Amino acid sequence: MTIVRLLSGPSGTDAALDLAVGPALLAAMAAEGGDPWLRIYRPSPTVAMTGRDKLLPGFDAAVQVSRAQGFVPVRRSSGGRAAAYTDQAICLDHIGYSATDLHDIKGRFAEYGELLAGALRSLGCDARMGEVAGE
Repeated sequence: MTIVRLLSGPSGTDAALDLAVGPALLAAMAAEGGDPWLRIYRPSPTVAMTGRDKLLPGFDAAVQVSRAQGFVPVRRSSGGRAAAYTDQAICLDHIGYSATDLHDIKGRFAEYGELLAGALRSLGCDARMGEVAGE
């Protein structure tokens, strides 16, 4: 049986703080070890952008449009492209060790995606891996 520490609590009041908690837990785990974390939170309306996004033409306009639509633009440390969250989203962060090759990001995504989808299915949710129609 795998032990997972659950972290839930106040969220959605500060977009930058919401995004900073995951990397802080990762740093603590790297320094101290221990069981994995599962963090569940509901964000405030946020557009999380990467350094890669900042290099694209139109970045400043995207920040302005985000703000005008009520989203807080923040920089996230990793990921592919900008991700937008409304206050109706539920974010799940899994912080732990993986036996999957670090260069196999698709394999890790599939492994953890199926783990989370399975957990949600066990609660009666219609959770599946794959593209969302119209995404």
